[in-house]
Amino acid sequence: MKIPELGIGLTYHPVLDRVLEKYTGLIQVLEIEPQTHWIQPDPSTNQYAIDQVTLKKIQNLPYHKLMHSIGFPVGGSRLPDPVEYPLHHTMIEALGVPWMSEHLSFNKATYEGRDFVTNYMLPPLQTPAGVEAAVQTINSMQRQVPIPIAVETGVNYLRTIPGHIHDGLFMRHVVEQADCGILLDLHNLLTNQLNGRQSMQDFLAEIPLERVVEIHVAGGKMRGNFYIDAHSGKIPDNLLDVAAALVPQLPNLGAMIFEIFPDYLSDLNNGLLQHDLEQLNRIWERRKRRKRAVAGITIQSDRATSAFSAVGDNAQATAQKEGGHAMQSSASQHSIDICTVTPAEWEDVLAALVVDQPIHCPWESVKNDPAIELIKELIQTFRASMVSESYRYTARLLMIYLGVEEYEKLLVDFWKTAPPEPFASTEGANFIRYIQDMSIDVIGLQEVINFEKAYTMTLLDGQDRIVNFPFDPLSFMKALAEGRKPHQIFEGNYELAVEGGEGILENKFHHQAVVH
Repeated sequence: MKIPELGIGLTYHPVLDRVLEKYTGLIQVLEIEPQTHWIQPDPSTNQYAIDQVTLKKIQNLPYHKLMHSIGFPVGGSRLPDPVEYPLHHTMIEALGVPWMSEHLSFNKATYEGRDFVTNYMLPPLQTPAGVEAAVQTINSMQRQVPIPIAVETGVNYLRTIPGHIHDGLFMRHVVEQADCGILLDLHNLLTNQLNGRQSMQDFLAEIPLERVVEIHVAGGKMRGNFYIDAHSGKIPDNLLDVAAALVPQLPNLGAMIFEIFPDYLSDLNNGLLQHDLEQLNRIWERRKRRKRAVAGITIQSDRATSAFSAVGDNAQATAQKEGGHAMQSSASQHSIDICTVTPAEWEDVLAALVVDQPIHCPWESVKNDPAIELIKELIQTFRASMVSESYRYTARLLMIYLGVEEYEKLLVDFWKTAPPEPFASTEGANFIRYIQDMSIDVIGLQEVINFEKAYTMTLLDGQDRIVNFPFDPLSFMKALAEGRKPHQIFEGNYELAVEGGEGILENKFHHQAVVH
């Protein structure tokens, strides 16, 4: 695998345009999450299309580009959907991508005969059978894309299960048998360590460092008793120390990417983002001067050892300060004959548990693992945001007239009737069908739904549409936009015109949310 040395970069989002302008000299690479620039013209199908305007915009940005897929992970027994490959090819060619990455996780399962996605990256079965399944899935993807693939070291909030292969050894077995690269997410390793899994030092001692082609760094935060990989801002200082000690030992490293969600950019306006980018650039420049061959797979640097110890101690102290603690596993709690479990069985049961579908779980220790509730909450939070993104006014109308508590009960009941969908448009459409079947008596509900459906269709096809209202729609919608009930309903026969343009494939369109 021949990897060019590209430099330091950020995960791209349109909100970052102002960051790119301000810190041009500190950024050499943009990592594109392709699915965030795809749309689903018809929510009833699994056909997708690329937002062409955004693609052209990214193409013209003066940076190297990488692709980090976030929708079709390769750690499970279900193969990626072949519908993705033509879109990948188009983006790879347009952006000149030298390699791409995917997660060594799974998000597809079957429940009562129906395939579904979890909208969350779940940990694979870490047994020899799990290795074999992941290798087959990676090989399937590699045959379909024209560039090398690297797989990401994932987050695993579950407690360690006796009989599972160590996290690091599992990664080694997979990448060596699949002959692929590694995307080493250092913050994921820190998260796993703090939640009671394998230490960063032990993990890195077990993987083939020469296969690391990319590094991810990020920030995190406490959620209850868990430290989570939230991409929430500043990189922990001691994690930067680990990167500084480790990077010179990676002979095939091509890029270091700082992952941050746009929602947290406001937290970095005081110079913290610049500080972290400068730190990453210094690490990269020192690597050029100190680059040396890797001797075996163990960490040889004393600085690295002290850095691993420091980052663990520091983050543990942070967790305790914020009211949480690192989760500790207990072998006595995990009496699972894991070698008798198939990858598909593991995926189906774990996926059903975290999307709150009734299922018999034969492993009491997994069913009762506190991480199950955490992952449920993370998935539900994301699903709620997808509904409010795709049907914003409808969601506000329901919250205003029913109250937030009743609206949230509606969401919970809806989630029990339908598994997650990967795109906001489909998730929103399913929710609308659900509340229409409920015959909820809220003034203007059907008219607002009709408006939002018309608006979405006009974005897709560019056609003008008329929506009828039995009251003044402008004052009503203005009140919803401001988060309040209308002061007065002006009854009458009104028409609201939704004017079109060139349509979704040729005009600007806000990308649909997909989970990461």
